Amino acid sequence: MKFSLIAAATVALAGLASANAIEHDVHCTKFVTADVAESCVKFAESNGANLRTLLDLNNGLPTDCVVEKDQQYCISVGHTRAKRCLAEKKKAEEKKKQEQEQQPKEEKPKQQEKPKKPSGNAPSEYAIPRSETSGLKLVNKINENCQWYYTILPEDDGCYAVAEKNNIPVETLYKLNKNLHSKEPNVCDNLDTGKTYCIGL
Repeated sequence: MKFSLIAAATVALAGLASANAIEHDVHCTKFVTADVAESCVKFAESNGANLRTLLDLNNGLPTDCVVEKDQQYCISVGHTRAKRCLAEKKKAEEKKKQEQEQQPKEEKPKQQEKPKKPSGNAPSEYAIPRSETSGLKLVNKINENCQWYYTILPEDDGCYAVAEKNNIPVETLYKLNKNLHSKEPNVCDNLDTGKTYCIGL
């Protein structure tokens, strides 16, 4: 009887210690409590997230983790919108609409170029190699050893989305781009559409 009480107490303390070791992202907007102990992959997928997001938002979880029953985990953060001038965006949309209306009916619209497959050590299919950055608007204070770049598109809505799209942790995005705001209250408020950021060495 003594042994089973001691074993139960030890298991409970180990569970508390590991639960306390998890630090949630300060911008977390959605927590989910685990109903059962299961793999992090299964837990993330059943809650509409992926493993990379779960690991990034719950610092302290190992990559081969198991979520603990009755423990809360962050699975989503609020989107910090990329800084854009709405008037310019509206003007660009109107101009594009006018150009489409002026095109002859029989002319087929240009097909959008498909993203390239990752080559070599590219972090994602969207990565631009250093050799192709001529003419791009590189941000200030970018890592001088950068080999892979990404240009922010209008549909990119924040640092977490850009990091996830390029298969890197958001901390890496901040580390490679020293000018990118990573501290409260201005987290990621200077991610600019059309500018190019470093995403890999």
